[in-house]
Amino acid sequence: QQLGYNFASYKENDQTIKANIKVPFGFESMFSGFLKFGGAYRHYNRKNDENAPYAQLRYQGNELVAAVRAQNFPFLVFDPGAQQFRSSLLSDNDHALVSDFLSDKYGNLIWASQVSPLNTLTDWIIANQSNSLRYYSGEYANKINDYDYVENYAAGYGMVELNVGPDFLIVGGARYESDEANFVAYHVQQQNTWAMEKATPDTATPSNHYLLPMVQARYNIFEWSDVRYAYTQTLARPSFTQLSPYANLDQNGQGVNAGNPNLKPARAFNHDLMLTFHSNELGLFSVGGFYKTIYDFSYFIQYQLLSQSTLPGYDTAAQHPGAQPGATMSTFYNNPYKAIVKGVEVDLQTRFWYLPFPLDGLVLGINYTHIKSETSYPLLKTRVIPPVPPARVPTTVLTDSARSGRLVFQPNDIANVSLGYDFGGFSGRLSFLFQGNMVSGIGTRVEQDGYTQDYIKFDASLRQKLPWEGLQLFLDINNINQRTDISAQKTIGGSTSEAYYGLTAELGIRYTY
Repeated sequence: QQLGYNFASYKENDQTIKANIKVPFGFESMFSGFLKFGGAYRHYNRKNDENAPYAQLRYQGNELVAAVRAQNFPFLVFDPGAQQFRSSLLSDNDHALVSDFLSDKYGNLIWASQVSPLNTLTDWIIANQSNSLRYYSGEYANKINDYDYVENYAAGYGMVELNVGPDFLIVGGARYESDEANFVAYHVQQQNTWAMEKATPDTATPSNHYLLPMVQARYNIFEWSDVRYAYTQTLARPSFTQLSPYANLDQNGQGVNAGNPNLKPARAFNHDLMLTFHSNELGLFSVGGFYKTIYDFSYFIQYQLLSQSTLPGYDTAAQHPGAQPGATMSTFYNNPYKAIVKGVEVDLQTRFWYLPFPLDGLVLGINYTHIKSETSYPLLKTRVIPPVPPARVPTTVLTDSARSGRLVFQPNDIANVSLGYDFGGFSGRLSFLFQGNMVSGIGTRVEQDGYTQDYIKFDASLRQKLPWEGLQLFLDINNINQRTDISAQKTIGGSTSEAYYGLTAELGIRYTY
């Protein structure tokens, strides 16, 4: 029996300055274009202060239980035999709470409690028993989610667009990015007595600088067809929660959750080739292929903390005071192996204006992408090295080989289909989304990998212009089929998590001017 209380204070300050300059040029009818350059600066500050104390109400000599019993709360009955409070007077029999859930896949909820009496009890404990050792309000409960994050981001770019004759266009340039961050988070270990807990602030200042070139070209084969090619370099920066220098240790030092401020952004080298056809009857049809090479992508990982490590990028037990050799480390990691992502994409956008009424208002959009991704992941093992005289104790170290797999969070197939109808001031769309399963987590073995199941969702949107200029009535309906987000693991039957969002709808009037 345990009561918990959560308080969070979150503050965010975001300031951005941007500037762009464009200079056109041309030489008779031979070529024309423009130069463009500019930059941006962003100062971003994010603070989180979260307290999550809790009260332990099991008896076993608990002085807090005795204090609560002395108050004679009418909704609490103490069972001397079980040495616990009975739940009978706290039960909530509301059918909406204790009925089946998730399409009755798991049956009914066994029990639900009333909120009001628990709030009364919690408020009394906070006001009168905050010094009790059974009211856990130490550094572990109040510091593990606290952080102060400051980011200074600066970028500049230069590019040129050049039209050579009527059929050839080329765009080239480069972008420079600089990112400087300052993190303050806490290293804290849970103790048997919360008064002994101590949070030590950890500071990290990760920074990175990149020059990212790009070139794009388009050639008009015919009036109704063109071919396009693009080479770009792009970044995907780790989230601030991944970069934060926090470290949370359990009481016995066998489990460590930590961020990794040494993470580098994932860098992608992208090649895209596309052939496009367009006409009044066809609409717009394009087919293309892409090939991407990705370095330093990060993902969640677990491994053993040993007294020493022979592998770069892995921590040792000595780096986390309080951790025991052999403890499970849960953190984030830059994969040392590159990933290859390749595939094809087909897109059609058309309107059947040439059909007789009422079919002339039909609108169709189809987009399908088939993706193949491949990479390697470290396959970690422990190896015992025999002692070398005069040493008598063997040494345990981490070693790794590699195993192949898909890139995390990368489906094999994505399809979007929309069917609509336009007539006068009315516009309606019914859309369909399919996203194939993805690898969502990398385990120490293939069998421990997590993945999401195939996802199918239907949405609808309706728009009607009103007689007054700028006014529009709209209705948006999301997740019509009430699809559930499901995650699973090969070695576990059923699912590891299910998120049920249900159907949502928005009805309103919009004014634009």
